[in-house]
Amino acid sequence: MKVDAERERLRVLELYEVMDSASEEVFDNLTRLAATICEAPISLISLVDDRRQWFKSRVGLDATETPRDQAFCAHAIEDDSLMVVEDATLDRRFADNPLVRGDPNIRFYAGMPLGVKEPTGRCRSRQMPSMSSVFSHRW
Repeated sequence: MKVDAERERLRVLELYEVMDSASEEVFDNLTRLAATICEAPISLISLVDDRRQWFKSRVGLDATETPRDQAFCAHAIEDDSLMVVEDATLDRRFADNPLVRGDPNIRFYAGMPLGVKEPTGRCRSRQMPSMSSVFSHRW
């Protein structure tokens, strides 16, 4: 991701003041729905800041965050399209990732950045969004 785009994404994320906020039923409902539709044991709504991936909502995972350098979402937010990893053990970006080599043994991953509006109401649809939805499962 370009430095200016990442700086802007982080600025918008900070404006929302959502990092480390309480769980919200609307997000939890979406996460459960995604897990059901995708038949995935793990479903997350993640927010990625400059140092970590924090889970606004989660199904099937006890962790509340991971370091950014372990976050699949840190790669997913680099583009505004669906990112699919068929087998993380065969993908050079993730093969040595502790989340692949150990618990929860992620193999398949699909993540889609979600578009957001700034609190001012300006839409940032073409810019890197601050949230991404993650669906992953074990094979």
